[in-house]
Amino acid sequence: MPEYGVMLGASGLSTRVDPVRLQVNKDTGLIPLAAAVNVELDDTGRVSRRKGFQLHLSLAGAHSLFYSGGHCLFAAGTGLYRLHEDGTVSLVHDGLSPGFRVRYAQVERDIFFVNGKEGGRYSEFDGQVRTGLPAATRPYPGDFRHREALPAGHLIAYYCGRLFVADEEALWWTEPHDYIRAVLAENYAPMTTRPRMIAPVNDGIYVSTSRETWFLAGATPEAFQFIKVANYPAIEGTETRVEGRIGGGETRLDVALWATSKGICMGGPGGNVLNLTEQQLDLPDAMRGVGCIINDQYVALIEPGG
Repeated sequence: MPEYGVMLGASGLSTRVDPVRLQVNKDTGLIPLAAAVNVELDDTGRVSRRKGFQLHLSLAGAHSLFYSGGHCLFAAGTGLYRLHEDGTVSLVHDGLSPGFRVRYAQVERDIFFVNGKEGGRYSEFDGQVRTGLPAATRPYPGDFRHREALPAGHLIAYYCGRLFVADEEALWWTEPHDYIRAVLAENYAPMTTRPRMIAPVNDGIYVSTSRETWFLAGATPEAFQFIKVANYPAIEGTETRVEGRIGGGETRLDVALWATSKGICMGGPGGNVLNLTEQQLDLPDAMRGVGCIINDQYVALIEPGG
């Protein structure tokens, strides 16, 4: 007489298997879900209804929200705005090209931003935005190389005392602890296709082009080793960084998470990449999306389309 498993919960979403072939695990009582809408799944396999959201602020065209423990910024139209703790909004800068996503990198109390057309620096000390180079040029004794402002790329990140910016053709970086200037004739690495991601971790940077994903191992650009870690690209805008632990121990390290058409990837130290959902999820092709952490869970929204 055949044995049938009893469903006690769910093991997660599965879109790579025909729904009629999904089966209950007889040992755990868990079954993969063919579809999941507005539900959450805990570590025990319990499925519960996702909590809803309440609208606190409505501003047409708002996008590119950024928050990293300090001030919260977002863009709308040609303006860059601050969202205050009490839900009010104030304009901090006007003059952005409308419709372009803004990307941010926080360095202490400064938030640097780019959108592919313009760039600037927002100070949490005085709430002011500064663009371009300051009037005074920082001296470099015995070094007369020509320094310029970084290009206004579409990606930006901070790593080991430098800002890294990517435009359509290259990855650029500033001088050490000088987050404004770069020797443009030297401080760059050419990219074969449009960069989609810059995601630093403790000992390197994950960089995705439109074709594949690389790990730049090392603490300085001069020491970088370029290691290919995936033959497919990240979905632009879905990367985020979280704090992880090795084997559940006390050693804490930065871990990058991002979405791809092949699944959700986790990048740890040493260029070690793990596709967390490769066996379960078949995501649609997409060029851009957004990723963040909500209630200790990675959440990604993607725009399907090549």
